[in-house]
Amino acid sequence: MDIAPFIAGFLVAMLVSLTGVGGGAVMTPVLILGLGVPVPVAIGTDLLYVAATKAGALVLHMRAGQVRWDVARRLLSGSLPAALLVLGGLAVMDWGSGLQETLSTALAVALLLTAIAILFREPLRNAVLPVTFQASPWVLVAVGALLGVLVTLTSVGAGALGAMLLMLLLPRLRAREIVATDLAQALPLSLMAGLGHLALGHVDLVLLGKLLLGAAPGVLAGGWLSGVVAEALLRRMLVMVLIGVSVLLVV
Repeated sequence: MDIAPFIAGFLVAMLVSLTGVGGGAVMTPVLILGLGVPVPVAIGTDLLYVAATKAGALVLHMRAGQVRWDVARRLLSGSLPAALLVLGGLAVMDWGSGLQETLSTALAVALLLTAIAILFREPLRNAVLPVTFQASPWVLVAVGALLGVLVTLTSVGAGALGAMLLMLLLPRLRAREIVATDLAQALPLSLMAGLGHLALGHVDLVLLGKLLLGAAPGVLAGGWLSGVVAEALLRRMLVMVLIGVSVLLVV
């Protein structure tokens, strides 16, 4: 039995448990560069993996009352229609061999944006906008649309990038509200985009099952290691990996 998918699911889930980011940004490159999965199938499979792994965390945040549903609804009102438009484009356009190249380039850009979001999140928290700033509802809809396009094309963007944008646009939100609200918009978006890719034949269900079986103990291991490994060091390492992978994808 090929245990590589189990190991990938375990390691990525452990990383997410340790740092709070990396589900889409790490799993898709692992599938492409490590397991040799075609780019469209890696993206589609990872979208459903991300949706499944985010579900438990969202339930916990909902029970704690940390989700700002007004913000999540505005983001989703932009992201879900944008995702449908991208899926429609993928379905009707005659991409031929250009689909893999197009998605690889989009993925490289999304990984670089995610690396920037992780690297500069803390400096930006205190330096960009006053705490009294409040983005308009239409700005949140536009941000949602941007995330919808990125996530559907690449499976990347709903985590670190979404959280950073929320932090910048709504500085009055507490850190836990940012995480919870980002999850509340990321889960429906990832699920819908993943199901759309499934309809297009871009999901390997057997591979998905193996990844999820590895993810369960990975979450537990990450929780155990969280008191041992320095999160700041892991985040720096993750940034370097994302930048390196983005270069490999376009070379």
